[in-house]
Amino acid sequence: MQISGYYLNIPGGGGDIDIPDYKGKVPGHIRQGVTRGEDQFRQRAEKAVNGGADLLKMIASGAVLAYGSTPGSPEMDPDEIEAVVSVGQEAGVRVTAHAHGAESIKQAILAGVNSIEHASLIDDEGIRLAKEKGVALSMDIYNGDYINTVGVIEEWPEEFLRKNRETTQIQRENFTKAHQAGS
Repeated sequence: MQISGYYLNIPGGGGDIDIPDYKGKVPGHIRQGVTRGEDQFRQRAEKAVNGGADLLKMIASGAVLAYGSTPGSPEMDPDEIEAVVSVGQEAGVRVTAHAHGAESIKQAILAGVNSIEHASLIDDEGIRLAKEKGVALSMDIYNGDYINTVGVIEEWPEEFLRKNRETTQIQRENFTKAHQAGS
């Protein structure tokens, strides 16, 4: 098992805790990885490694199960991604990027991540780069069915269900393309 601890992500991004109409206080330690800027991401990544993380996980693009986040949109900029990867490489720990969007996927691969989670909207260039750089694609193609079934039964927010509908089929098509390319 590899332990990442907190996500490294931007304020209001795909990994931030944002629950509309929640009246309670979100504990500060839950938001330790929420920051902005290259130096701040480097410091948060170092803190995670010093705290025992043997994997750094960043939220490079928007998420399906997050309020106000768009799966295909970049959230971290290339310098922020590179700062996290640099810390991981210096410490000898693996780095993964949660990235649905093609632009964020390519930025993360070029920065040197070990793996990409979801890769729903990966394009041909991203597939080629992943294969060329030996980056693992963790394309969880069952998630779409799970969210569509459980999310409907449990009445998850329509925003989450809509984003799931928008990404499920294209992710499966891209999974097939990546597999056929040997990625």
